[in-house]
Amino acid sequence: MAKTVYNSHFKPVRLTDTTEDDGVDLRPMQISDDGSIVVFIRGHAPGVGRRTVMPGWIASPASDPEGGKNEVWAARTSGDRRPWRVVAARNFALSPDGHWVLYTEDGQVHRAPVDPGVTDTARIDGAPPLFRDFGVNSNPVWSPDGKKIAFVSVRIDHAFIGVYDTESRRISYMAPGVDNDSVPVWSPDGTEIAFLRRPGLPFGSWAERPGPEGAEALPAGFLDSKFSSGYTEAIWIADVESGKGRELWHNPPDGYTLYRDTLHWAGDHVVFVAEPGG
Repeated sequence: MAKTVYNSHFKPVRLTDTTEDDGVDLRPMQISDDGSIVVFIRGHAPGVGRRTVMPGWIASPASDPEGGKNEVWAARTSGDRRPWRVVAARNFALSPDGHWVLYTEDGQVHRAPVDPGVTDTARIDGAPPLFRDFGVNSNPVWSPDGKKIAFVSVRIDHAFIGVYDTESRRISYMAPGVDNDSVPVWSPDGTEIAFLRRPGLPFGSWAERPGPEGAEALPAGFLDSKFSSGYTEAIWIADVESGKGRELWHNPPDGYTLYRDTLHWAGDHVVFVAEPGG
């Protein structure tokens, strides 16, 4: 597969020269704010699910003796367009200025330079996390100015939205509680974060135990969880400086839920997809 972008004249410009029939995927692409850098993953998505013979295994269609790989690659959109390898990773988030990528590995957030100017890739691949925080941390999202990073920190039965300040090296949390928070998205001015909030893990997930067939089920409320007004999903807005939050929207009690766990902040609106009619 080859990566192609369109220049200001809306003419396609080829950025990669992968002509071998090796069957290797080139996956999600991100472009820096100034359009000068394109970053993408080279390699198949790892196998997932119980039907997969080897979960986590990366396919190698051409039977490469080194096995399948997931690597972040980059290319310039003008001048010398030859792509180069950035780091071994299965996910990434490109900084607005195109200088860094964030990725997650072993439950922590890492950072790698897009153009390190070194040949020692092992040193880049083996670098320690950008910061260490309790829990399983993932889904890093750059602030519009590239100085802060929002992320999701899962703590088994609940999850926080954290913010790491790259200048002060300080971690703060947005309206933390006992619920499951996810999908952080920055406001255009970088002063607020919207996120999705669901109830924390219900008590029954811990209390339930195997019993004889036909045994009486645990009562309602032990195996599901709702907020006090009966709804199950809410969109919250938090002030990044203070960490204080407020609810913006919630689904109707016993009603529809978000179609996808995706939020977008456009102007003074938060946009999401739902199917009220099923």
